[in-house]
Amino acid sequence: ARHELDGVAHVLGCEKIGLVLSSPLRRARQLAELIAKNCAAPIEIHNGLSAVDYGEWTGLTPSEVERFFPGDQERWRTDPDWCEHDGESWRALVERQWLTFDAVLNSAQVQRAGSVVVVAHQSMVRSVLTVMRGMTQRQWAELEIPQTSITALTYHVRETPAEAPVLTDLNVKNSMKLSIQYVGLKREDFMPRFVPKLGRANL
Repeated sequence: ARHELDGVAHVLGCEKIGLVLSSPLRRARQLAELIAKNCAAPIEIHNGLSAVDYGEWTGLTPSEVERFFPGDQERWRTDPDWCEHDGESWRALVERQWLTFDAVLNSAQVQRAGSVVVVAHQSMVRSVLTVMRGMTQRQWAELEIPQTSITALTYHVRETPAEAPVLTDLNVKNSMKLSIQYVGLKREDFMPRFVPKLGRANL
């Protein structure tokens, strides 16, 4: 809903944002444009930030996928290379999203910008956290990331490529030092709450 997009844009409008990176999909671009307007920041669109390519499942709800393609969702969640739905396998998805994330954060534009907003999808947050935390495929699928929520990370590029560990299960390299500030907070989590002053707590 539009009010949810406005809420996220309002929260991020209070930050000093130097650049907004966005998935090419319409809803992500709408939010990116709102944030960029509030922060007076430029926007870059990156195809690699797109959501999952669901192939034959595109446009179907999970229950419809199970009805028309029984058992295939479980195969996708447990076999990292399963892609018989003509979409992305889990491994291809995580590698594509992480490699895009790693590349854009290592770019000269991002280094100059400092604070950056990445407007993407739930799968993108799951993939980044999977690489950061060394999570399993099942943990990726079970990680709850609400829609129109905010996840905050701090990062800096490693001084030498030799420091970057290679994640052999996913065939990706982590060239950044990242730490998590918070994951999946909604607009209401940032709203001020009334806290009584200690001196008047008993009145």
